[in-house]
Amino acid sequence: MFESEILLQDTREILSVVPATLAMALMIFVLSTIVGSLFAFVEYRRVPVLRELVTVYKVILKGVPMVIVIFLSYFGLP
Repeated sequence: MFESEILLQDTREILSVVPATLAMALMIFVLSTIVGSLFAFVEYRRVPVLRELVTVYKVILKGVPMVIVIFLSYFGLP
């Protein structure tokens, strides 16, 4: 019923991809911080056209569930 060999094998496979997962999380954190800072700078400086684009972007993404955004980015980007 319970086989420790399978559990150990699965644990090794999971642990083998932890560095890649952490690297992706760090990259996403850095990129989102940069993009968010640029958006905040555009709104703070009141750049006419860019401010409107940032506002439209925020309004659209605020109303969409995050699962849909993840789904669209996963299947839409490739």
